[in-house]
Order: sequence, then C-alpha cells, then structure tokens
Amino acid sequence: LGHNDRPLERTDISCNKKRIQKKRKRMNDDYPHPLGHEQERARARDPILFPAPDLGRCTRAAIGNDRSSQDRNNHSDSDSDSDSDSEEEEEHLVILEGSKEALWLRENLRDTKYGYLWEADVLRRSQQQTTSDEVIWNVTGEKCAVKRSSWEKIRKAKCTEKPEKEVAAMQYIKSRIENWRNEDNIPMEPPMDESLKTNVAVLRNALTDDTFLYTVTPFFEGGGLLDGLINECTRFNEAEARYCMDHILNGIETLQRAGICHRNLSIENLMIHSGHITIIDMGTCLGIPYEEEEGQQHRRLIRGQGPCGKWKFMSPEIRCSITPPITPFDGHAVDMWGVGTILFTMLVGFVSLDNEREQHFVENAFHHISSGRIHGVLPFLNERLNIHFSPELVSLLQDMFWLDPRRRLSLDQVRSH
Repeated sequence: LGHNDRPLERTDISCNKKRIQKKRKRMNDDYPHPLGHEQERARARDPILFPAPDLGRCTRAAIGNDRSSQDRNNHSDSDSDSDSDSEEEEEHLVILEGSKEALWLRENLRDTKYGYLWEADVLRRSQQQTTSDEVIWNVTGEKCAVKRSSWEKIRKAKCTEKPEKEVAAMQYIKSRIENWRNEDNIPMEPPMDESLKTNVAVLRNALTDDTFLYTVTPFFEGGGLLDGLINECTRFNEAEARYCMDHILNGIETLQRAGICHRNLSIENLMIHSGHITIIDMGTCLGIPYEEEEGQQHRRLIRGQGPCGKWKFMSPEIRCSITPPITPFDGHAVDMWGVGTILFTMLVGFVSLDNEREQHFVENAFHHISSGRIHGVLPFLNERLNIHFSPELVSLLQDMFWLDPRRRLSLDQVRSH
C-alpha cells in the first residue's frame, strides 16, 4: 500500500526504482573485470610492443649552399658537432632520398628534449632545366611540423620516452587507420585530413640521416589549446568545453580502437586547426594487451611501467607506480582520467604560476574533487573564483574523477552523460 492506504501504482514503482538507481554506485562498464578485480590484477600483462620504426633516408643542404649532409659527415666528429650546433638557427633543406620532395625548415618554434621543433614548407623538385647542376625547388603551399632530434642525445638519454618510440607508435596507429579504410573500401586521405577526421595526429614522414631523426607531422595553424587559454587569460564556458570534448573523445575512440593507451593526455598535447582539436605527443603510448578466450578478445590490465606524463594530469594508478609494489592499470581508465583533467582545466582556466594564492585554490579544489568530495568545494569555486557549474557538469566531473578506476566513467558513459 502507498500513502493514505492507496494501492501502489506502477508510476510509483518506477519512481522508486529511479531513486534507488541514483543511490547505487555507478560503475565503469568498460573495465576489464570478468574474473573479479583481484584475479584480473593477477593476470596483468606487459604492453604490446610496436614494430621497429621504418625510417626513410634524407640529406641536409644549407639554403644557397650545395654542400649536403653527406659532405659534412666526412668531417671529424668535433667539426660535425659544431656544424649541428650552428645549424639550429639556420634555415636549411631536408631532401628525401628517392623522392622529388624536400622540407624547407624555416622557423625554429621551440626546444624539445632532444632537439628542436621546426615549422617547414614542403617543396617539390622543379622540372625546369638549368645550365648548371643547381636544383630548383617549388613551394607547394603545404606546411608541416618537423621535430628534429639529435641521435647523440637520444643515445645518451636514460629516459624511456624517446623519439624513435614515438615514431613506432605513430606508424602503428597509421597502419591501423589504413586497415580501417581498406575494410570500408575508402582511400586513405592525406595526413592532415586524416588527423582532422580521427582527431589524432597522423604521421607524415619519419626520416633520418647520420645526425638527426626527423618526425614529420601536419602543421596545425591554430596552435595549442593551452596557448589559447593563456593568451586570452580566460576559461571556457560549458558550451565551449562540450564542443572541445566532442573532438577529444573522438580522438580517444581512435586510440582505443587501435589498442593504444596514450598515458600523457593533457591540455598541452591538444592542437587546433580549422576548428578541429587533435591529440599529439605519442612518445609515451603503450600497446594494450588482449587475450582470446572462448573466441572473444578480452582486454587485460597493463603491468605497471613506472611514473609517466605530467604530474598534475597523472592518474592515481600511474602515481602509485613511483614506489613498489607497482600497480597494474587499465589503459582505457588511465586515459579517461586525463580527459577529466583536461575538462577541469578548460572550465577553471589557466592559472598563473606567479599567482600563488589562486593556484593554491585551484589545486586544493581539484584534490577534493578527485577524492569524491566535489559538493564540498562548490561554494569555494563559486565564491573564490566565481565559477558556477551546472548540476549535470558536477555529476560528470565527480564520476570521471573516482580514484577507483572501476567507478570511473568509460568513454561511452561520458558521451551519453
């Protein structure tokens, strides 16, 4: 019987069910736990190794100078070292062997761990005949980004994040995309178009000479998403963040379909081009292990690989890998934590490092949210930073930031939230 001795109607039952469902813990519907959590942890596997990178050969030539890198390689080691140092600020060509294409490295954008990132123009060899041995190159109008890494620095580095591993991961991802296109009888599009379609940076070329490794990707004209937050000194509203999340989640779907765990998802690794957002920086990617049982492929946890990525965006499972015992982790859940931190950063905005008070406020709020106490920090966000979240957003953030990955929302659950 219901209230006032009235028979309980079907509508009352459905309402009660909804209340019960709201009180139940929402679980990650994608977490690999068919055997139970502890059994699944015991069956964790090493990540899948990518095939060795396939590197094309190239030579270097200074602008207005026909002395190529082959000539320079005949000099002594000390001479070649001084040449490479002086060339960092000079424009020069990277000529692809066996091809009529060259890359004109025009602007040094920034330093990298192993070298420099360049903006380059793609050139094509002209058919025009000349009276001398000079080669005429035509500018095609296509731009690309060239990460030039020193082999000497790579060999000396003790860090596990190395450029040749990034090339191997990107070539593996590209091969998977090619397989999907073949299955659908669709031709593979140029790297920029595929990058915008999949929301993951697609490799254009991987080249090497005796001194450098060149990782060539499309050039994203809009720059980084973080740069926009810094330059505008603002934060995104929920509609803008929703637009960005649609692109980011599409990129995550590409990686998950390819069997890839990125491990270093952060707002610094998102680029903008023609209104599209693309995930970059594949140097920490891992291949997710699968095992076949009863004719079906089951995803396994990955054995702990140690700390990786930026501390503020690092998932709890990865942080726990700093000291033994190293915790196994699910590649999907780790990346979804990174997506949550990106969403939070977009909504809160860029925090200036010289504003210690505001930085402390934001970091303290983020700590409470990730500990499952988001409702306790809402007044703090409202009063201190004038940030107001809708109830739907509050629910989404909380469910993306559970410390227990079994409770953290999956890709499909975030999309349908």
